[in-house]
Amino acid sequence: MNSRHLTRRKRAISEVVGAMLLILIVVIAVGTFAFFLSAVQTQDEDRSSFLSSVADEKLQISNLQFSLNNSLIQYEIYNLSNNTKYYVQMINDTMVDLINEASGMLYHSANLNASNANLALPFVPAFYNSINSSTTATINTEIAGNVMPLWNITFDPPSTPGGWAFRTATWSNAMITVRNLNIQSSGIKAIEVNGNYLDNNWTLLGSNGQSQNYSFTTIPITVPAKQSVNIELNLTYLNIPRTSPMQIVLESSALNFFTTSYGPPSAVIQESVDSENYLITSRDVPMFSGSDSAGSNGSFIQQYIWQIDVPESTVQPGWTWSSVGSLDTSFAYGQSFQYRPESFFTSPQLVGSTSTTLVDSSAHFTSAQVGEYLTYTSGPAANEPEQITGYTSNTLTTAGFIPAPDTSGDTYMVTPTPTSTVVVASGTTNTITITGPFRVTLTTVDQYGFMTTSQSTVFNNDTNIAPPGSLSAVQSTPGSCGTSGSATVTVTMKNIFGQPAVDVPVVFLGATSGVIPSTSFASTGSNGEVSISVTCPAPPPSGTLEVESGNLPPVYLPLS
Repeated sequence: MNSRHLTRRKRAISEVVGAMLLILIVVIAVGTFAFFLSAVQTQDEDRSSFLSSVADEKLQISNLQFSLNNSLIQYEIYNLSNNTKYYVQMINDTMVDLINEASGMLYHSANLNASNANLALPFVPAFYNSINSSTTATINTEIAGNVMPLWNITFDPPSTPGGWAFRTATWSNAMITVRNLNIQSSGIKAIEVNGNYLDNNWTLLGSNGQSQNYSFTTIPITVPAKQSVNIELNLTYLNIPRTSPMQIVLESSALNFFTTSYGPPSAVIQESVDSENYLITSRDVPMFSGSDSAGSNGSFIQQYIWQIDVPESTVQPGWTWSSVGSLDTSFAYGQSFQYRPESFFTSPQLVGSTSTTLVDSSAHFTSAQVGEYLTYTSGPAANEPEQITGYTSNTLTTAGFIPAPDTSGDTYMVTPTPTSTVVVASGTTNTITITGPFRVTLTTVDQYGFMTTSQSTVFNNDTNIAPPGSLSAVQSTPGSCGTSGSATVTVTMKNIFGQPAVDVPVVFLGATSGVIPSTSFASTGSNGEVSISVTCPAPPPSGTLEVESGNLPPVYLPLS
């Protein structure tokens, strides 16, 4: 009885223990499964977060700044052996500034080595390309602020050891500001410029002035969420011209690629002609505008550089625009400019230098020549009589001849006793064809420094750029009315700049009775002069000749 009761009690306990074990197993299983589900869910959330961060990642180049950031620099001279580079900033047709790329030191140039005709004029690609042929260029320089030249910089052609090459200016360094527009941090793993990965050529610039170099083999640059970093790129070895497009690609740690493209602006020339009153006449003013030019990829044009090339008046047959030694060059800046010759060129360029002294080593001049007239019978100053105001035994002094005579070889005569011999006159400067043709070229530069040079436009001849400005007449043979009943009258016409006015009609009228010009109409020649004969009564008086031309005040010439 007792034994049977004990057996029942043991069996009940076993059932309770079994149930509890079963419950425990179920709880453990459920907990394990829940943990598994939680881990799977966490992994899925992490994966989703990662994919979301990759999808939402956005790096942007918010700023680009090049060095040397000088919008007036278009060219450079580059040493092929030691990679030395001088940036070239054009000043005028005979002068430049040179800027050492490494040190940034500015050198002012004196006149170029004039003994080499290929290097005398002006600073255009055709000029510097002479360095690339067989020419050695020597430029006298001085450090900015110094008065005396410091040294000469010699540029040997590339064909020689240590030679130099002229080319369009290239980029050296650039600083980019990279902005992270995402709410999570990003990493920059690599940087590519125009298809070239920059290996060991990019540097993180810290806000405290410190820097750290990066490459493919280093850890990525971290760009914190909603923040920016500055990175300096070394572009020297890529030799990217400032006239070429540039594409910068950022590769992130998440293997995203972010591309930013830059390009040169356009350069478009518009031309027109306006008219304005000038002194006693009116003249044409050519106008040039670059307003149709535009930036690229959202950039704007920061600088307009106009190059004006004007041929000298002494150019030879067969001359072309590539004959740079026969050009005078000037520059203008701004979106537009008006071509007024006096604003761009000096008086000697406009009218030629004036020569006041004739030198003849074989002559024996006396005081008797003072008051007489000196006339060159050949050369640029031919047929322009000037009164003699002074003398030595072998020199005569007059008012200045415009244009000036040649430095040697011109013949002359002194009236009333003419002689013919060789003269040496100093101070010749070639004049320029100010009325055209002249050539205009536009270079536009955007705010980053990218630039474009337009096709040149040639403005053809417009004589009313320099209309007639003065009219004079002289009786070439004073007293001839009394001896022969006739006189030779020479009329001189000059434009508003003092150059000979060519092919200008002149009207001749007898202002008094008995004065009869051989023609009532004639045009000036290449020297701005025209001569006619006049029938005149014997003195006293011999009458007056009236000379007219256009709107100029008439000239009344008493005859003798």
